[in-house]
Amino acid sequence: MLALAARTIVLAHLDRGWADHLAVLAEIREGIHLRALGQGPNPFGMSLDPLAEFHAEAVKLFASLLDLVQDRSAETFETAAITAAGIDLDAAGLRRPTATWTYVVRDNPFGTPLDRALGQLARRIYHRG
Repeated sequence: MLALAARTIVLAHLDRGWADHLAVLAEIREGIHLRALGQGPNPFGMSLDPLAEFHAEAVKLFASLLDLVQDRSAETFETAAITAAGIDLDAAGLRRPTATWTYVVRDNPFGTPLDRALGQLARRIYHRG
């Protein structure tokens, strides 16, 4: 029964954490292109790649998500009342999200690296002529 309660606690925190994680990623996704625009050209001829920036943020946030779930699960496991019937999530202060959503990131508002390179080339040719 103890193993089932521990599993239930971890899953409840993982569920909540995942829903929050996806919400944060959606916010980052909405504004990530502004980083590339704000960076502008630099002396090395490179600018920020929005997809790479998004990926870096997502990986960092995911690592912190797992640590957060572990910490919160340990706290709940220490304080929750676990009976022969299991654990009452509502009494433990855990509410599972009503829905967990996900999405696949496939769009890139700036196009592929080839599209951007061709665009820069076209702008240079246009400005010379």
